[in-house]
Parts: sequence; C-alpha cells; structure tokens
Amino acid sequence: MDDRSSYTKAEAKIHILYLVNKVPGVSYHMLMDACMKSLLMDFFDFTDAYEELIAGNLMNKNSSDKGTADALGSTEILTVTDGGKAVLADLVDSINDKVLTLLDKTGDDLRTDYEQNSKVTASKTPVASPGGSKIIVDLGYNDGSESISLSILADSDADADSIIRKWRSDSGTVLTNIKDLLR
Repeated sequence: MDDRSSYTKAEAKIHILYLVNKVPGVSYHMLMDACMKSLLMDFFDFTDAYEELIAGNLMNKNSSDKGTADALGSTEILTVTDGGKAVLADLVDSINDKVLTLLDKTGDDLRTDYEQNSKVTASKTPVASPGGSKIIVDLGYNDGSESISLSILADSDADADSIIRKWRSDSGTVLTNIKDLLR
C-alpha cells in the first residue's frame, strides 16, 4: 500500500464521519450513494473506510426493520459515536475549503433525501395462514400534515416486494388516489 492509498482512506474516513455527523440516522445505502456520487470515492475506498470506522468505534450501526424508502427489508442506520465526534472535531479544521464546501453541499442533499425517505415506510412479515403462508405488508406515510398506515396480505414474497417497491416509488400518488376514492 502506498502513501496515496492511505491518504485516500484517511480522507474517506473523515468525509464519512462528517456526513454521518451532519445526518445522524442516515442509512448505509444512502451514505454510500452520496459518497460515491459527490465525493469521487470508489466503492472499495468507501467500504474499507466504513468498516474501519465501525471497527474503531468511531461510528455505530444499528439494524432497523423500519424499511425506509431506500432499501427493501432491514437496513443499517448510522450514527457517530462520542469518540468519532471528538476525532472529527480535531480534524475538521484540516479539511480544505473546497472539500468542506463539497461536504456541506453533499450533506445538505443527503439530509433532504433522508427527510423525504423518512416519510415513507414499508416492511413485510411472513405469517402462517390456512392454505399456506402469506406475507403481511405494512405500509406507512407521514409527512407531518398527512398520514396513512395500511396492511396488505400478499400471497408470496415476490408479491410483497413488488407492493413495497411500488409504494416507495408512488406513495404520494397512491395516497392521493385513496383520498379521491373516499371523498
């Protein structure tokens, strides 16, 4: 490993800590997408830095079955530990202004995406039923002014996944259609 690759990994760690500190509770998938799109970090740099931050107790990951809009099933929810915050406080002044501006913009975009995705939830739970197993699909939407919660019984895992994908991509339209039908 040469000095350039270790510098890149160190920078990647600082960038990841900065973003997770700016958007606590962000999912692994959203963070990875933001890092690779905006920070010119490749998947391997991201993965190595991420794993080292977790192993070094600078960042926590918790599994959530909440099923926010960015992934099917459970996902990793990320926060910076007190130790990570201390390291970040020591190192943030070493980030040059151009990179800091990029990190702030990426963090703002990530926060917007996180808030939008947090409005939509979906999860699935297998249940035994007469005639074979079924899947209960729980769907939710809450933006502070409108809220809905639905449970649908799906015949198969594939049907449940299809319902979840459609809900996540079109929940606003579905909500409007339901309201129109009930008026």
